Amino acid sequence: MADSGILRLGNYLLIDRLGEGGMAEVFLAQYSGGEHSVGPQSQVVVKRIKPSLYKSAEFPVFREMFLNEAKLVRSLQHANLARMYALLEAVDDDLGVKVPFIVGEYIRGTQLWELMRLGTQGFTGKGIPPAISAFIVREMARGLGHAHAHKDPATGKLQPIIHRDISPENVMVSQDGLVKVIDFGVAKALGGFGPQTRTGIIKGKLAYMAPEQVAQKVVPATDVFGAGIVLHELLTGRRLFGGSNEYLVVSRVLKAEIPRPSSLNPSVPKELDDVTMQALSRDLRGRFVDGNALADALNKVLETVPALSGTGNHTIKEWVKKLTTESKQIAQGWEEQESGLHVDVQNALAHSVAKGEDVVELDPGDLLVDGGVLDPGVKAAVTMGLRTLRPDMLKQPPAPARRPPSTDAMRPPPLPGARAAANRVSTDALPQGIVPAKTPLPAATRPSAQAAVVPSQSPARGVLPQIAAAPDPAASTMETSPASPSLPPASVPTVPPPASPVLPTYLASLEHKLPPVIRSALQDGQIFRLAIVISVLLLVLVLLLVVALFR
Repeated sequence: MADSGILRLGNYLLIDRLGEGGMAEVFLAQYSGGEHSVGPQSQVVVKRIKPSLYKSAEFPVFREMFLNEAKLVRSLQHANLARMYALLEAVDDDLGVKVPFIVGEYIRGTQLWELMRLGTQGFTGKGIPPAISAFIVREMARGLGHAHAHKDPATGKLQPIIHRDISPENVMVSQDGLVKVIDFGVAKALGGFGPQTRTGIIKGKLAYMAPEQVAQKVVPATDVFGAGIVLHELLTGRRLFGGSNEYLVVSRVLKAEIPRPSSLNPSVPKELDDVTMQALSRDLRGRFVDGNALADALNKVLETVPALSGTGNHTIKEWVKKLTTESKQIAQGWEEQESGLHVDVQNALAHSVAKGEDVVELDPGDLLVDGGVLDPGVKAAVTMGLRTLRPDMLKQPPAPARRPPSTDAMRPPPLPGARAAANRVSTDALPQGIVPAKTPLPAATRPSAQAAVVPSQSPARGVLPQIAAAPDPAASTMETSPASPSLPPASVPTVPPPASPVLPTYLASLEHKLPPVIRSALQDGQIFRLAIVISVLLLVLVLLLVVALFR
């Protein structure tokens, strides 16, 4: 460690920790190597194995996985993939040993997850414009297509590199409107490096996994399914398979009926609808074979559908700027939602667990998988999810009552702390085909939405001087992306009744002109309670003054 308190690894100053996963940690770093230093623009991302693992009995496995990630990513050079510059080695002063580390691109921008969360107002049903949605996923698909077309450098034989963890968290949108896929931490090259599944390692986030991933069958089309989920969520403004219970999430991935985006967002053109549904085909024979096939299909839609034409990186740049500007001005008034897809779970294990009986060993049949062997990481996660099952989670809820048209429907919900829960309509409890009545919601924000720093494992855009070529590594690697922001569990579906006026009749005409926070406070009686408290305090003050005067 340097005297200034800043960590140093070789010629790199580790300025800030961007994130960490189960195996590695990621830093924003500054190159300080004399003649190659080019000032502030030489910022990069440095990824290294966590120091706490060096004394672990499994360290050789982690090292093997880390080096394999470097070998895979180093061979990929594409505008839609975060670049890797070098694999280096330097002495860690605290450990007293040489440690390998990856130097990669630092992308100055925002995580797609955060942009989606803001643009959909917490996945409450406000879709991202179809042109922007199609363009973002096309760029993702182009990057993935490059990885899927990878060839063995020695033989020239096709050796697709599969990301296996496609999700909004692993996509960055730069300040220039460029879309980049990041973190090949669980990537696998078909036909290379041997078996890579290890007990306890979840290959991909559950809500963005392809059905075949649950049974450890991974092909380039597996990444296409993940991109299809992202496209569906962008278009509809809703989580597709998300949820607070891992068992139900995986059951949705495997069994839930997937609605066409246009059934939830009528502005989605049929051509884009068709591409989305083909990307989400559970039958591999009906899905796009790889990222390039998906990119070609989306490119055709963008060129032939008049409403979508003309979309480019500048469009994305302006959309991000507008979104982040609006989010700074409007207070958050929504609660993040989960998937609205119902799954009819009919197996003895789920029902016995929901009744409070002991959890028994999972088998593929319990996750609706016909044949195959469950991924050990998925099996462990779902076993934990089973422990949180309740009987009500396994019942199909009745359709919510339709709310009659009312001018009150145009009233924004209260801000956090002012009856927000009472205004929430949970999409997780909606039967198939039912769409809740839309209530205008503020386009809120949190400070993290405005950050221009890559979260966790994000390499990003930066200028790097010439760096020595990396030595040849070997083996397989694990993800370091931050866990998905946890979403609140779904609540019982209730549609709030129209709010009654809170001001006297002769002042009712003024009520709609009041700021939302004042109206919410009036509805909750906060102002009246505050007035009572102030009145009591004033009375006490007057009494004290009277007593003081007559002494």
